Amino acid sequence: IAAITGIIGVFATALLVAVISQKLELTRSERYVHNFVATIELAKAHKDQAANVLKYGWKVWYLRRKGKSNCIQYIQTQRKLLTSIHLARDIKQRQRKLADNYVSLLELFTVQRSTSAVTDETSQRVIVMEQKIDKVEDKLVEINQGMLNLEDKLNILLDRITKK
Repeated sequence: IAAITGIIGVFATALLVAVISQKLELTRSERYVHNFVATIELAKAHKDQAANVLKYGWKVWYLRRKGKSNCIQYIQTQRKLLTSIHLARDIKQRQRKLADNYVSLLELFTVQRSTSAVTDETSQRVIVMEQKIDKVEDKLVEINQGMLNLEDKLNILLDRITKK
């Protein structure tokens, strides 16, 4: 009885986890919206950090030009510049990861399968068209032979008429 109860408990837990995970999974359209919003937020953050890099770079240049490269303000500004550069690189890396996650493996498989089906259908149509073109070429050869025979017969008739 304990073993059966344990097995039923494991199956019930597995079923519960499967149902909950399926309900929590985002649909395709929800994923696109989420990725769109995340892309916009990352782009805004990247612009902000790029502006900070310019601002602190300008301050470092200005303080160095004034000869204050040993003062505490110069060192703080330089630290802020390096932090901004690091954050900009980090944001850029997150943008790349987000771009990689736009398409799931299931969607990729679905697109590949539909592309394969369309390719097969197109190749079948090409084969049918080639067969039809071959038939048309054969008919044209027959028509050409018939025209040549007709021309020969007309020339023979014309020769007979001119000889009389």
